[in-house]
Amino acid sequence: AILEDGSVATWGSASSGGDSSAVQEQLKGVQRIQATAHAFAAILEDGSVVTWGHVLHGGATAVRHQLKGVRQIQATAHAFAAILEDGSVVTWGHAAGGGDSSAVQDQLKAVQEIQGTETAFAAILADGSVVTWGAAGCGGDSSSVQHDLRFVWSSGACQNAGPYPSYRNPFSRRVETSRAARRGRHTRPARLALAALRAQLLIDQP
Repeated sequence: AILEDGSVATWGSASSGGDSSAVQEQLKGVQRIQATAHAFAAILEDGSVVTWGHVLHGGATAVRHQLKGVRQIQATAHAFAAILEDGSVVTWGHAAGGGDSSAVQDQLKAVQEIQGTETAFAAILADGSVVTWGAAGCGGDSSSVQHDLRFVWSSGACQNAGPYPSYRNPFSRRVETSRAARRGRHTRPARLALAALRAQLLIDQP
């Protein structure tokens, strides 16, 4: 829990993040906390990150020196992904659970949003394209639908999705895809624009 003064109180299983005594002195000015199944990550006022809990699930990170100017953190059940101010991404935790993004690191630029399933991440870029990594069976491999993943503006998942929330699978929602355009279906913004145009034409008629 984040208290009014920006400090943090933890409880529960010590090995799963219930004991934050080792980092308690660092937990000041906490702005936001995200969790995997057995670890926590807190973003501080200065954009740095403090982690605690199970080492294999993100409780400790060898990339802490890279975690500066952090804008957002999302989590799977076993790993964390942080968006930095420059739009790049830093990941840590269990490699098979999304903690290793090395295969797509060159693509992770101008990232706007990240969402996670239990063991995979999806990142929306500034151009509306999507980059995924993690366990293929849980959404980490989007190669079969990459041609559809254009102009994506929202993943459809809840804002603070953790490893086990109740929310719609972010990889199953179809939004603003080229396939919809090819089939001649108007997306919601297009329908609204057409309705406004028709209304204006009726007004302009003598």
